[in-house]
Amino acid sequence: MHGRQHKSFGWETIALLICGLVAAPLIYGSLMVDLTDSQDEITGAARLKQAAGMTAFLRDNHRDFTVDYARWDDLYRAAVADYDVEWLDANIGMAAAGVGRDATLIVGPDMQPVYGAWREDNLLWDPAARDVEGFAALFARAVTEDTQVVTEYVRVGGRLGLLALGRIEFYEEADRLAATEPAHYLAFLEIFDDADIDALRERLSWPDLDLSLTRPSGPSLAISGGSGIIGYVTWAPSTLAAETLRAKTPFMALAFFVTAAALLGLFWRIREATHSLVTAEAASRLQANSDPLTGAANRRALSLEAGRLLGEGGSIHALVMDFDGFKEVNDTVGHRAGDALLVEMTHRMRRHLPLGAVLARIGGDEFAVLVECPTDAALELGRDFTALICAPFDVAGRALSISVSIGVAMAEPGMDPEELIRRADVAMYSAKLDRPGLTRLYDETLDAERQFERDLDADMRDGLARG
Repeated sequence: MHGRQHKSFGWETIALLICGLVAAPLIYGSLMVDLTDSQDEITGAARLKQAAGMTAFLRDNHRDFTVDYARWDDLYRAAVADYDVEWLDANIGMAAAGVGRDATLIVGPDMQPVYGAWREDNLLWDPAARDVEGFAALFARAVTEDTQVVTEYVRVGGRLGLLALGRIEFYEEADRLAATEPAHYLAFLEIFDDADIDALRERLSWPDLDLSLTRPSGPSLAISGGSGIIGYVTWAPSTLAAETLRAKTPFMALAFFVTAAALLGLFWRIREATHSLVTAEAASRLQANSDPLTGAANRRALSLEAGRLLGEGGSIHALVMDFDGFKEVNDTVGHRAGDALLVEMTHRMRRHLPLGAVLARIGGDEFAVLVECPTDAALELGRDFTALICAPFDVAGRALSISVSIGVAMAEPGMDPEELIRRADVAMYSAKLDRPGLTRLYDETLDAERQFERDLDADMRDGLARG
């Protein structure tokens, strides 16, 4: 009786083993395909967010570059007041080409070219003859819109490019209001050639990144210009599922005969796949919420964190910082050194952040900090940052010195994140106007002063228009 029971148990074990040998590779293969398909979807979503962040960053960087040059007293004198072609060649044409801008053009109020440079040649050029699509439409926007610089992606022959048009103005508002010459506009054109695309691939660790004028069959992100969609960011589709299935076929065959190896492989691969999913999701969140140059939080992440902190209550303060003298660094040693300086400043500030504080880059050389602390402590933190930033930086063997103007604002009950950042920005602007290097706390009189300046500017413009 016992013998028959033992024999019966043995056959049952063998039957279960055979079923396991048959089912294990099938289940394993199905799980692997499902998991890697999910990984493909996550990777695709992350690439889409990365492409959107890249196009926005390139556009914003090109706009900020144009703003820095267009609002320059010496350029106004050389291009508008007293035409000085030698100064323009040395400081605009050749300088822009040296930092990656392919073409420069200065036009008058009737869009007639006044000065031009195309790559290394200082010569006037016609946008239509150079096949720069959308130049006239962007010029019309620059003339009619109440903004200093307008920026769009454009087509230039068989390439994608970025075009920015900025009104040439004096740096100080009083000088701008006193100027009587007709408006002139500075245009910078950047064309994305093969070398530029290779540089983007290396910078983003994205080897299959490409830019195309036509829509591909694979994954892509549309790039919009003034006339609609003008190009695409493209990349190769993720093929992890197919590659995994091909790679595991010999192992699944062997699993029919080696139960232990099949089971161990199954559990091991499930653990690895789960870890990969978690890692990919974390990387996707990081890419969506961080600045690609400095690694600090971006404006989106700052707004989300501010909303969370304001919802919890407490003594929440925002500090908005703008670096004085950063444009001169870009002008004298180049934008590559300027980028390196921004990275080093971020590292220096991050090392001195209080516990729980958030550092974000919200503009070209504009940063913000969210911190929960008393107002006195927030002002003290601003003064500490001023001392940190004023200490010289060693960038590529050169000692670079800048200063910083800081505005501080305290959250009030029911305040939304944008209003908190706006108040800190108003306080920073007021500090910068008085003297660079100040830290100032927001109060309502600053809004009144800002509004008075806007009203005065509008009245003077209206008066000038009426003659």
